[in-house]
Amino acid sequence: GMTITLTVDDLLNLPQVTVHVHNAHSNTDETYTGPLASDVLARAGLTASKDTEATILPSSLLAAGTDHYFVLYSVAEIEPRFSTGQVIVAVTKSGLPDTEGGVIQLINTLDAKPARWLQGLSSLNVMTLALGK
Repeated sequence: GMTITLTVDDLLNLPQVTVHVHNAHSNTDETYTGPLASDVLARAGLTASKDTEATILPSSLLAAGTDHYFVLYSVAEIEPRFSTGQVIVAVTKSGLPDTEGGVIQLINTLDAKPARWLQGLSSLNVMTLALGK
């Protein structure tokens, strides 16, 4: 039930991670830097811990771009406590602002194909599923 808005400066003030990935669309190796998506979710109050596992495991992250493309992740996929892959909210590409793919991108090291990368990231929405009794 919480909504927050983060600017590029807010994202730059979070701990930064650099990932080196192969972009199969352009057949090039690329370097992106930005905060982990899990650190962005922590700013909204969703921090992974033993106490929050029951919330994180049935939760999904819906990421949408300015072009209306959207992708879906399990929140456990993006949390370092559960996954060895990294999903970052990239604010730079090769050390510079990314003007080619949109100011902010969602990049992951999880997938063999960059189909769940997102250019022009505009929103992240967390949904937690609950089974009816």
